[in-house]
Amino acid sequence: MTERPDGRAVRVRGAGGALQDPLTGPDRGFLPLVAVCLGAAVGPLDTAVNIAFPAIAEALGLPVAAIQWVIICYVLTYACLLLGFGRLGDVVGHRRVFVAGLIWSAAALAACALAPTLPWLLAARALQGIGTALVLSCGPALATLAYPESRRGQIVGLYMLGFAAGSAAGPLLGGLLVAAGGWPAVFWFRIPIALLALVLVLRTTTAERALDQGERLDVNGAAALALVLACLLLLVNRLAQSGPLAPLPIALATIGAAASAWLALRRTRGGQPVIEARRFRDPAFAAANAAHVLGQLASFTVFLLVPFYLVQARQLPVGTAGMVLALSPLATMAASAVAGRALGRWSPPTVGALGLFLVAGGLAIVATTPIDLGWPAVAAALAVQGAGHGLFQVAVADAVIAAMPRESRGVAGSLSMVTRTVGVVCAASIGAALVAQDGGGFPLDGFRATLGLATGAAVAAGALLAVTRRPQST
Repeated sequence: MTERPDGRAVRVRGAGGALQDPLTGPDRGFLPLVAVCLGAAVGPLDTAVNIAFPAIAEALGLPVAAIQWVIICYVLTYACLLLGFGRLGDVVGHRRVFVAGLIWSAAALAACALAPTLPWLLAARALQGIGTALVLSCGPALATLAYPESRRGQIVGLYMLGFAAGSAAGPLLGGLLVAAGGWPAVFWFRIPIALLALVLVLRTTTAERALDQGERLDVNGAAALALVLACLLLLVNRLAQSGPLAPLPIALATIGAAASAWLALRRTRGGQPVIEARRFRDPAFAAANAAHVLGQLASFTVFLLVPFYLVQARQLPVGTAGMVLALSPLATMAASAVAGRALGRWSPPTVGALGLFLVAGGLAIVATTPIDLGWPAVAAALAVQGAGHGLFQVAVADAVIAAMPRESRGVAGSLSMVTRTVGVVCAASIGAALVAQDGGGFPLDGFRATLGLATGAAVAAGALLAVTRRPQST
């Protein structure tokens, strides 16, 4: 990477002939980052859909159990495509993929809002998942490559802050939108956001040149990897619901194993993988990704179960419960903003371990606080958990991105999103199974068992990071 006299960086060939991406230069300040965060917000703002579930079920005449497929179709689609699209961005240019994702997302959101039946809605949600995968796979790469590498930790922290802000704003906006315009409004409102981001990204970021013709996307390998991830995520969900000996889990495990074996055989014969398995031979790199899964599993239990705990067990008014719950994502936003500076002083494993121990402490307090003790203790514990979540996810994302070469920045950013999704699906599946075993009223024992498991996962992840070094960069 070299700089021109005006401070801009130009794309040059580095060691081994790899093409490096251009910088937009210091004169544009944070505008490129703001544009990317605004575009990436179409993903986390999907939390607005959760508040619209009752209205969707009523409008389409659905049983409550059918609503889960509105989530599964979307999450499975984008989770399985992230790595493949991240590699596509590395090959053809991250901005091209990001822009295509914004256009696709706008069209898919309109299709969701216009859905008259459940099959239409599910198909549109799958299309929305494709758009989200295009955007989120290249969002971290587009953001970090727009600035000097010395600012990577800061930019990752601010990008994660934007992601957390979208997740926190979704339910608040969703309630107002459903009340004002019905359930389709939770899809319509994101279309102008996507189009505004499209204009800003085109104006504030620089298009990259494609890599050499020898560097191309392995479509067959990407499809096989997507199949492996789909089988894994569905297997986690089905294991919690029906046990390991049911026909569907056995079929999913068999298909996933066969696709994994095919990928390994393809690699031994010289195929070019979406992500190289050798990177996971670095214990620190493998530990960072494993810790991310466990940490996301621990933190997602808050959004999954704590709302029911506050309203049903503690009998708080819905408005008060919402404000208490909001302390977690607000603390995550605040911690994400300062995590970049912390990474300038301490290593990512150290910052990540600290964050995970804070997550564990907050969850343990929520799980053990007596019902007759006032809610402020729970509120403070949620703030501690949220702050820890912000620290650890920025630290892990920075470690994974730093460990991979700049020409693989799309895959690196996508990998962080994939491990996040695996953790979320595990939390949802395990939490639902444990709570379902507790009969009558609010399942307090199941709730505490789930939070106890989540606390243990956070401690294990923190200990894993605490004993590892920084992942090797290549």
